Amino acid sequence: MRAIVLSDIHGKYDLARRILEKEDDYDVIFICGDITDFGSVEEAEEMLFEFSEFGKIYFVPGNCDPPKLAHLIEVGYESLHGRTVNVGGVKIGGIGGSVITPFNTPFELEESQIRALLRGIGLNGNGILVSHCPPKGVLDSVSGGRRGGSIAIREFIERKQPDYCFCGHIHESKGMSKLGKTVVVNVGPASLGYYCLFDSESGKLVHRKFNKNRRKSI
Repeated sequence: MRAIVLSDIHGKYDLARRILEKEDDYDVIFICGDITDFGSVEEAEEMLFEFSEFGKIYFVPGNCDPPKLAHLIEVGYESLHGRTVNVGGVKIGGIGGSVITPFNTPFELEESQIRALLRGIGLNGNGILVSHCPPKGVLDSVSGGRRGGSIAIREFIERKQPDYCFCGHIHESKGMSKLGKTVVVNVGPASLGYYCLFDSESGKLVHRKFNKNRRKSI
């Protein structure tokens, strides 16, 4: 499986499309939430349908997306929220929304709700977790040093130790780190050109930023 991973598009669909057009070595698309910028289900569906021409899309909604996206399953794109699927022999589980924020965004969950949803995800020592929110204490620092990650997601990763966790949400903390044996990747906002390429067979993981005229590693 070769995947391109986007997060936090925030309605910048032209830029996201240019990223997808620029790269060609991927089979599937993972989106870690905030597809819209407080947009409607119809807006998100239109974008997902359009982008599905580049490959099957597996996504979770973010806190700036309408909660109804969590239940969307179509031929070319489907929500992973609270579910596990098999993609090219790799188990992929997902959890959307975010922990409670000071901003009263559309899709926020209590830690107890996140914990309950994660119980239904069948990852145990392998596979990939696609989440909007990072685990607490890992790639989740916002301005002023406050942590914006989820305790429940951290507990899940510490207990289940999936191979990878792809996330977003905290724009300032893009990068890669480890939590136990799990490689945690905060993809960074696609609205600013950030994305990842991932090959499950080789384990190769490349973090990139899109530029009009060139690509560069970060």
